[in-house]
Amino acid sequence: MAPNALKKAVRAILFVLLLAAGVSYAGRRFLPCGTEALSGTCYQQGADGYDVLFAGNSLVMHAVLPLELYEEYGFWSYNLGTGGQSLPESK
Repeated sequence: MAPNALKKAVRAILFVLLLAAGVSYAGRRFLPCGTEALSGTCYQQGADGYDVLFAGNSLVMHAVLPLELYEEYGFWSYNLGTGGQSLPESK
């Protein structure tokens, strides 16, 4: 393998590794509360807890936006909706 080809291969591998690390970090950092995989920021609510908890299937998961409820009405809420879940499973 020529030295130029080796440099290009190393650069490509480093680029892919840095891209994967960046996407992984961004996914953990910016994952909103209320999705199936919970981010660490969801657990940082103070001692007063939440005013409202929403549980249900994907309709609840996508229809209820905790940040919007807080901005509009001042409610601390948490969305526990999950995708592909039947009503008995929610209960």
